[in-house]
Amino acid sequence: MQIELKHVKKVFANINEYVLALLLCKQTKNCSSMAHELNQTPYNLYKHQKTLSENEMRDKLINLIKIFSTPENKGYLVLDDTLMQKPHMSKSVNLTYGRDGATKRCEKGFVLVTLSWTNGIVTLNFTFEYWLREKDTKEKHRKKTDIALDLILAYKNIIPFKSVLLDGGYN
Repeated sequence: MQIELKHVKKVFANINEYVLALLLCKQTKNCSSMAHELNQTPYNLYKHQKTLSENEMRDKLINLIKIFSTPENKGYLVLDDTLMQKPHMSKSVNLTYGRDGATKRCEKGFVLVTLSWTNGIVTLNFTFEYWLREKDTKEKHRKKTDIALDLILAYKNIIPFKSVLLDGGYN
């Protein structure tokens, strides 16, 4: 897939070049190779980082998705959940217990229901919602399937895609 760098850089004109370097770098994703991809020194790569809000970053990623999507390959939405283990954390907003697919055990951490886009070459994670077990939320509890459906519906008219790929747990 050949994407003109000028189109990608236009999206990131006032954004964190670090993210752009991650997307463009074909080598190991370390500071040196990413800076090389942008014809910069590693120091300059970090020096010029700007902090964006979550919504600003999501908007930039959606614009990138529209650049990488083509009429022949609209791409796919990929929905999955993941547990970020935090075994030593005692209290935090959204801290819960969830089943870890790797350990096959219930572990303490953050459970994220994620929505990504891929065209088979580029994959961009662009949004997520926290899932909390019923014991932690009481009457506000939402099933992962409900969160997943809300995420898909929220982006169905914004992101170009052919179909949605789901983990087997969402059947």
